[in-house]
Amino acid sequence: MLKNEDDREHFFPLTELPKYNELITKLLETHKYAITCEEHNVFGGLFTAVSEVKAKTNIKTPITPIAINDTFGESGKMLDVLEAYGLCAKNAFYIPD
Repeated sequence: MLKNEDDREHFFPLTELPKYNELITKLLETHKYAITCEEHNVFGGLFTAVSEVKAKTNIKTPITPIAINDTFGESGKMLDVLEAYGLCAKNAFYIPD
């Protein structure tokens, strides 16, 4: 699923990522940078899938992951856990043009 918002595009994969390889390629080719955001380990998820498409197509678009580093998981209240792993609004960042 793709959602346009201002000059940004938001891609929300709903099923297996290989189905979206063409769309990921198009998005990487037509944008200055890409950000992946996921609430689990950075390895083996959306960042990995997008990086694999990038590597296979030799696209130079930089990709920044927002995800949990490879670490043992903790449990607790959802907002507390997200904050503990840096996945909260106060850790949002700005990417200059």
